[in-house]
Amino acid sequence: MGLVSKIAGRYLFARKTNDVITWISRISVVGIAIGSAALIVVMSVFNGFTHLIESNIDASSPTYRIVPLNSKTYEFDDSLLSAIEDLEGVSLQQMVVEDMVAVRYGETRDVVKIKGLPQANSLSISASAARKLGLRLNFLSPLELYYPQSGRISLSNPALNHIKARATSIIAGDEDLVVLPIAQARELLSLEENQASALEIYSYDGPQVSQKVLQDLVGEELQVQNRYQQNSQIYKMMRYEKLAVYLILFFIILIVAVNIYASLSMLIMEKQLDISHLRAMGASKVLVRKVFRREGMLVCGIGLAVGMIVGLLLVYAQSRWGLVRLPGNSMTAVYPVHLKLSDLLLSVGGVALIGGIIANLSTKNI
Repeated sequence: MGLVSKIAGRYLFARKTNDVITWISRISVVGIAIGSAALIVVMSVFNGFTHLIESNIDASSPTYRIVPLNSKTYEFDDSLLSAIEDLEGVSLQQMVVEDMVAVRYGETRDVVKIKGLPQANSLSISASAARKLGLRLNFLSPLELYYPQSGRISLSNPALNHIKARATSIIAGDEDLVVLPIAQARELLSLEENQASALEIYSYDGPQVSQKVLQDLVGEELQVQNRYQQNSQIYKMMRYEKLAVYLILFFIILIVAVNIYASLSMLIMEKQLDISHLRAMGASKVLVRKVFRREGMLVCGIGLAVGMIVGLLLVYAQSRWGLVRLPGNSMTAVYPVHLKLSDLLLSVGGVALIGGIIANLSTKNI
């Protein structure tokens, strides 16, 4: 241990217990520790929810989704479909028809999204849309779907396409969605046999087909979207929320760190005689500044170390025993946690940066 560290350590640990400066330093250590632990825990919880949402997205989204760039629908010819089916890694491909349509059930009207699927044999409705429309499976009233008619409108060619069907099942989901056979969806939207809104590609087992290979095959009129591109808004929202929480906690730690500035400033005033003695013995201003700067870094470092240990223990306990549980019927029974090394390094770096800045500012006038 060098001279600077010995003097700084003595100033920090050899004070009177009833000294005001000692109590301010202790409060700073506790505040930094709590803030650091909160950073680790909150970031881990966000990572846990992100991992959970990503796993649900992976389970419900196709591996790739091929969509037209300049139109709502595209006519997928048989040669393209055969070429995609022959690619290694393609387990299943299916055309889907999607659009927003008007819906009426009894006297209730709304707008929903329809999704026409080849494997759908009857009409299904999401729980969210069923609640809004007041729909029950045991009711005999049919669900009526309307979509503007394309082409010239006349008495023989009405302004709206219209189909009726009874819902046979209610599917889980918060999106207002109606799933129906793709033939009915094409009839409602006035589409040809091979026209579709998108082509979904699934890779279940073994190697996955390359996105670049698919893009080169389909050409410039179509875009191949991976799971991230299909749900880009969800991923962006999660990143922004995590960044906002990190900045809020970082700002709280910054406010707590002001106590370090106060304790160092008061200590410098108290140790003016010691500073004079050090200067008389040949110590430069740079050395004296290093002593008090080192003490500020010790206060921040101790708080950071304690906070990291407490935070890591809390994350481990939550992942091991699920101490904090989620109320109600959620995707998981307990708060999910997932610790990332990048978040740990970011937290350590952020708190250390605050400590360094505060320590430098407090010793600037020596």
